Amino acid sequence: TSRKRMENALVKAKEKAEESDKLKTAFLNNISHEIRTPLNGIVGFGELIARHDLEQSKKDEYLDILNASCNRLVNTITNYMDMSQLSSGIMRVHNKMFDVNFIVYEMSFKYKELCKRKNIEFETILPDDLKSFGTYSDPVLLQKVFMHLIDNAIKFTKKGKISIGYKIKNEFIEFYITDTGYGIGEEYYEIIFEKFRQITTENRRVIAGSGLGLTISKEIAKLLEGNIWVESELNVGSTFFITVPLRTIEDFEMKSKNISSKNIKKPNILLVEDDYTNMLYMNNVIKENFLATIYEATNGKEAIEVVKLHPELDIILMDLKMPVMDGYEATRIIKTIRNKIPVIAVSAYSFPDDKEMALKVGCDYYVTKPVDINILLKIIKDFGIIKKDSNEE
Repeated sequence: TSRKRMENALVKAKEKAEESDKLKTAFLNNISHEIRTPLNGIVGFGELIARHDLEQSKKDEYLDILNASCNRLVNTITNYMDMSQLSSGIMRVHNKMFDVNFIVYEMSFKYKELCKRKNIEFETILPDDLKSFGTYSDPVLLQKVFMHLIDNAIKFTKKGKISIGYKIKNEFIEFYITDTGYGIGEEYYEIIFEKFRQITTENRRVIAGSGLGLTISKEIAKLLEGNIWVESELNVGSTFFITVPLRTIEDFEMKSKNISSKNIKKPNILLVEDDYTNMLYMNNVIKENFLATIYEATNGKEAIEVVKLHPELDIILMDLKMPVMDGYEATRIIKTIRNKIPVIAVSAYSFPDDKEMALKVGCDYYVTKPVDINILLKIIKDFGIIKKDSNEE
């Protein structure tokens, strides 16, 4: 009867709500664990490193652990932020042409050494009959998915191999990441992509993590108009597939930005940052990588004065949240003085609206804190700080 069907529907709805509540409770407990655990490592090893009688070898070892704890904390917070943006529908796709082989190779550069330390082989597989080509999609979001999948593969692979590659299938590029890990039972193929779900190992131990990586990957795949799925065999390994539409431009060629060291000109860089620690860090990083003259300002008003006094400035790294005058207003004014000077926003703000506002007032690029220094250095180079100069030997 209809009454019986209604009662069954209510029972199922109640069970689903209870399951959702359990997952949310587990999620909140997991947040606490995933934040407190790396914080404990950061505080604890920070105190040990501060000891004057500590041997240099131990100090180096503790610094590695502290750095790993920092990275774990950053990844945890990033996952929660990404999930929040995806759930509220505010994560944006920024499509552009990019070299497909290049982003696959970048994963090799990023993970090969880590895998080597864990006695895991990392392999890159590219189609034999396909030369480098470009496609139109969002490479940043695509690489975010790759990183979630490779991070998972590393967690669940004790020995053997992890491979990343792709094939062209009809109108799609099919990327795949294969591991020789524990494997996943077929009954979990769909469940693992649900929020807050965590996979257990063969001995039922839950692997550390937010339980959001695969959910984020699935939602990003949808944003990119693609799909994601898994094929696996217990005690043999797993292969995760992600597809994105193939959109190419005929004869598309990626322009190389490799420039020999003999062609480097001494750049003039303005750092605008109100936090002393961040300023010191950025200053040291720039000096280590460029023969640069560095100018400093601690707020937007000071930055404007430096720009007026030093027409030789090549680029500005601009914090956005500062006293006296923030980076948004400072950039807007600076662009009226020198509209061609590149301004890179370096900010703790990480929501799309913040980025859009920064670009709207004149920032040429947007980098979130904590800064991935390799990405920042590449951006600086791409804006022409390393230039060809035929007069230099």
